[in-house]
Amino acid sequence: YPLSTRFTANVRNHYVDYPTIEELNTIYTEYLKGVLQSEQIKLERKDENTIFGLARKISAFLVEFYQEVKRKFLSDEHRHYMYTPANLTAIVYGLMRYEIGSMEQLFEIIAYEVCRIFRDRIVDFESLSRFDSILMGLLRSHLKLNFNPREVFYSALPHAAQIKEGSKEIPYLSKLSAQDLIQLINNGLITYEREFTELKIHMLEEVLQLISRLDRVLSRPGGAVFMAGRSGICKRTSALLVAHMLKHQVFQPQITKDYSVREFKKDLRLALENAAVAGKPTMLFIEDHHITQKEFLEMLNSLLSSSEVPGLYRQEEIEGLLGNNADEIRRENYGKSLYECFVTRVQ
Repeated sequence: YPLSTRFTANVRNHYVDYPTIEELNTIYTEYLKGVLQSEQIKLERKDENTIFGLARKISAFLVEFYQEVKRKFLSDEHRHYMYTPANLTAIVYGLMRYEIGSMEQLFEIIAYEVCRIFRDRIVDFESLSRFDSILMGLLRSHLKLNFNPREVFYSALPHAAQIKEGSKEIPYLSKLSAQDLIQLINNGLITYEREFTELKIHMLEEVLQLISRLDRVLSRPGGAVFMAGRSGICKRTSALLVAHMLKHQVFQPQITKDYSVREFKKDLRLALENAAVAGKPTMLFIEDHHITQKEFLEMLNSLLSSSEVPGLYRQEEIEGLLGNNADEIRRENYGKSLYECFVTRVQ
């Protein structure tokens, strides 16, 4: 919105624009140098010159891809086509969730993360075709990689099964074939149906892709996903199954005729206290028919952006909830108030 000259004449103005292409290349070359030197990335050569050359090559690919996507997919077309350098940062730090043993595997994982951060927002088949054309061309020219996004699956489920209950360890993602993923899902279905109810899932390609994507997001702290699309591809069923396989407790609002903001706050409190007080992995599952009032959406937006809902708790309530664990939690989060500790544990 334009600011009046009467206003700007009386205040100091400071404007920060997005970095230039050259600046982006410098920034992400430095980020990548640090990430590529981490322990879980085990390349044959990790001397300074090799790492710098590799970081510069990957950075050039990411920045050119980012510029092309911003130019071809505009927010005027769809409002969620809002791409920023934060998306590139998410790709770079996303590499820390994989165990990487070769250059080819590194390039494939970068392509996979690009698809998850950018491709999963695309809304129709024609746009997907255009996106894939851009991605494949740049992968071949920069990284000499042939990549098919429909045939690559990564999952945290094999590693998550080995993590002890209560551990804060984040499961790493490992590559699976379609058959391995199907076997993993079938094993999860058996245990879910023993404890709850029968799930009718057909192992279609779309379902495998959806479960793999949900697995990637829900297995990390603070992971959140918005599932939009046509009905009939098991969105709800897949989310419940993945949550069960990751040993998450699922909370859903129980909508009644007189369901109000007060009842919604109670349901939110149950989920937040399970995560922050009991310290258990928790999934809050909200469907469109749950949002019967606009206030619900405002509270969910606040929860997603800051892991808290203003006014949901008073300071003295937090102290009572944490009880005997308060001193230990303070030691773990030195310098923070109990409320800040509570919010951190929700995340």
